Amino acid sequence: MVRYRQLHYIGFVDRPCTQNSTFPIRTDRRNATYIFQWQPEPWELVNNQRIFMHGVTDSADLNAKQSCAVESCARHNCNRTIQIFMRMPASYNQPKQVMELKNLKKKSSLYSVLRNYKNLEIVFFKESEYFRNTALFGWYNKGEWRKSPHRDSHLSGFSSIVSLFRGGGLFIDLDTIITLKPLNTLKWWNFLMKNDEEASQTAGGIVNIMTNDIFHLVYGHRLSDDVILNLSQSVYDPFSPVNNILTTAFHDSVANICIGENDTNLCLDLQLLNRRDVFLPQFDSLIWRPVFLALDKYIATNKSKQVEKTLRIMIKNTVNDNIASMIKWKSYPPLIGRSNSNQEILHSLLLSQHCPQTIKHFSNEFWDN
Repeated sequence: MVRYRQLHYIGFVDRPCTQNSTFPIRTDRRNATYIFQWQPEPWELVNNQRIFMHGVTDSADLNAKQSCAVESCARHNCNRTIQIFMRMPASYNQPKQVMELKNLKKKSSLYSVLRNYKNLEIVFFKESEYFRNTALFGWYNKGEWRKSPHRDSHLSGFSSIVSLFRGGGLFIDLDTIITLKPLNTLKWWNFLMKNDEEASQTAGGIVNIMTNDIFHLVYGHRLSDDVILNLSQSVYDPFSPVNNILTTAFHDSVANICIGENDTNLCLDLQLLNRRDVFLPQFDSLIWRPVFLALDKYIATNKSKQVEKTLRIMIKNTVNDNIASMIKWKSYPPLIGRSNSNQEILHSLLLSQHCPQTIKHFSNEFWDN
């Protein structure tokens, strides 16, 4: 059985991350991505250095965007455990504690893509057990969320807060974020992100609203306790987007516990990051302009053989020169087909650098996902 030790922060192990070569499926799970069922006893998932994501669809697999989110995170953070929480499929509902990769469908992204990375764990969980013994069990058991048009996102969002409460760690939204660099600095420790795009003045004078795209709190942090209590005591609206529900809970907790006069952060153990500290700007921003100009030049001069190599270097330099370490899917417009527009070419090259196994696995299907 897999056991976890609580890890106190003494500095991340900062070593170069290189792509792991494909390795054979083995029963020795120390040398392979592995899958197991969450059990409430005798161990808990306490690991402040882990990065965790939640997906609760009925399918025991990831779509292209989710696979890219996981792969890019694992690729750049080989020194940290990446945990993917997924709803327990009916076919795996058995007493067996650990399910090997060989039991997955070989056409699945879980098998084809994620087995290339040794720092990944896929955790299948039953919601009824996972919410038990938390303040959100009443919310789950009442079952109003089942009637919600946002059913899956509500269940995913609420269960991610339970994971934070049960074991701490760094949460990343599985559906919206691509990781471009290692997350090894103190910036990624005990932080919430301010939503500069939707900042608004509230009655209490708090300007910035906390978002739920990404956050980190150590196990037992008073804010994680307060957020889960806020969610359990608030009137649940099944028709409200989960982002609004979680944002309100985080905002209220921070406002009540940490914010003083003139929006001063009184919590010395909490960082409030600006969006520009986390996410690179959209493709239509000035930082990407040199890349597009170079692309236009090479296309105009028919030097297509030089395009990919030159642009890869320019993309890498643009990312490295920016303080941010991530980019969001909505940074570029939805792709319908492959029209070979400049943004689509840049998009393709960016993804090929950060989630190459996903691109290979999904091929042309990726663009329609």
